[in-house]
Amino acid sequence: MSKRLSWIVLAIAMLFAFNASAARKVAVLMLPQDAKSHASAAKFVEYLEEAVDQHRDCILRRSSDTLGDSTPVSAISARKSLRSALSKAKREINASELDAAEENLRAAMGEFSNAAAAMDRCGEICDTLIHLAGVASLKGEERATREAIKDVLAMDSSFKFDGTAFDKSFMNIYREMKMQLEINGRIGMLSVETTPPGSRVFVDGIDRGFSPVTLDNLLVGRHFVRVERTGYMTYGAMVDVSETGSSTLRPRLQPTEEFSEIADNVDALARDIDRKRGSRALSRVGAKLKVDRALLGTIRSEGGRIRLNLILADFTEQAILSSASRTFQADEYGEIGKEVQRMGTKVINAANYDAHNNEIKSNSTDPLDHRTGMEDWGEEDRSFDQGSDSYSSEDDERRARRQEQQRQKKKNDDRKKPAKSSKSSSSSSSEKKSSRSNSMADEPIDGW
Repeated sequence: MSKRLSWIVLAIAMLFAFNASAARKVAVLMLPQDAKSHASAAKFVEYLEEAVDQHRDCILRRSSDTLGDSTPVSAISARKSLRSALSKAKREINASELDAAEENLRAAMGEFSNAAAAMDRCGEICDTLIHLAGVASLKGEERATREAIKDVLAMDSSFKFDGTAFDKSFMNIYREMKMQLEINGRIGMLSVETTPPGSRVFVDGIDRGFSPVTLDNLLVGRHFVRVERTGYMTYGAMVDVSETGSSTLRPRLQPTEEFSEIADNVDALARDIDRKRGSRALSRVGAKLKVDRALLGTIRSEGGRIRLNLILADFTEQAILSSASRTFQADEYGEIGKEVQRMGTKVINAANYDAHNNEIKSNSTDPLDHRTGMEDWGEEDRSFDQGSDSYSSEDDERRARRQEQQRQKKKNDDRKKPAKSSKSSSSSSSEKKSSRSNSMADEPIDGW
């Protein structure tokens, strides 16, 4: 019995090992082609990454991994300094060294803007401000106490705190200000306009959508803003929002080192995606992404619609395995995310379906197994969906490559027959000349 059980365990282990080895690393990269499609590109990356992550044959490499760490080193360093100063101030408060504690709390405040890019919620910022308010209360400085409490409540009205800095006098002021805020809180406005547009904006750790964005419901006081975009360094800042006028933040994001390395190939890559063909640009991008495959897409805004061209490229085989195009209407019912995921899943499945059929045909001696049943269909018949969807599991480049391989095989066979060798060579030369004359700006490389 134990022997049989060990064989079962071994078989299961081998099965898991096989599946793990069969899985391929896959990345997603979307290229917006106009200013209005930047936000859609960011959203579509998230939708397609979820589709890849749910596919059993894929190991997702997120954009944050393939395009570099976006958190600035300076922000990480500033956050460490902030934490250190805050910890020291708390120890000094416990020892009743209020002047020394206030000095360290002011030093921590000096790191706020620099540290914001490394923070996802108010955390240490609110903790610093609330302790500064506590120290001011212990020193009898009510105005300074109220100013610091106002900033904390503006960022997080439910922030939790405790410690020796918060005496009865402080708690009375805090409860009064919180009650006034709930009854009649003062509201200000903040606009965030980034370069490039379509960057995700977080205010006090809350996702506020994609830039450009205007927020007209922020409480008066200090707020911390973080801006994220795949392939760019995260931006962070502290912003004062007042009742009068609108505050505007216009950060210019800096690309990561990894994204900078592929930036020169982006325009050529977009043409490859739209034409569903490969070139040196596609090969270079694949080498930088360091994955086996990638879902690559171009996005355009067409009136109130969004046009997505999508390909699945295999960098180990140097082939475009499958492709899809679709125009999406306005997302009235919140379904566009599911539709984009469905599109990505179909493109992946189409490539796996072809690979499975090719393996069956290569191992079969039955001539009928070498036909897919699609040879006599038109291009529209071969698509998965009609209308706005267009899915093709084999593009023209793959068919051309297969034909070239067949011609090469025939040429090698004809070398044994001198009478036919000259004709075959002449035909091959003519085809190469025709291919060169019809090629576009980016020469396709061998294998694509």
